[in-house]
Amino acid sequence: MNFRQANSASFLADRHRETVADNREILPAQIQSTERIHHRNAGVSYQQAWRTREVLRTELEGDEAQCFKKLPAMLLIIDNHNDRNHVAIETRDGRFYRGVVIPGALRAAYEACRPFIVLDGCYTKSCFRMTLLVACTLDGNNEILPLAWAVVPIEDGDNWI
Repeated sequence: MNFRQANSASFLADRHRETVADNREILPAQIQSTERIHHRNAGVSYQQAWRTREVLRTELEGDEAQCFKKLPAMLLIIDNHNDRNHVAIETRDGRFYRGVVIPGALRAAYEACRPFIVLDGCYTKSCFRMTLLVACTLDGNNEILPLAWAVVPIEDGDNWI
């Protein structure tokens, strides 16, 4: 099989764990260079360095698909924690499609805030192409108070989780 332990992703991950933890966007070429200069291992291909970086990213951040699978359960826990909380979840074909959260404490706080609501949204850096929407207001100290947030799919088609 011509297998060399020095070129396996698990072996390289031990050497580069701190580097990837410090810089998640490190290039595979930089991993190759570090191996060549510091460890005198010139046999690491670009693909092996890329696999090493991806293994470490998954180890540090978790698997994105697994995290999204936990989202409906987390939203239900929030909903059941307080009777004033409002959580709405939509699933399609057993998969999370979209959801909104309005915490009860923030609903009560809004009654003492200015009658001013700002809506904003941003795209998530996710393979599932979702949009995070947030509704905010200003409290009596001119500080931003979030009122509700939602995770919805972007408008370009079917991208269910």
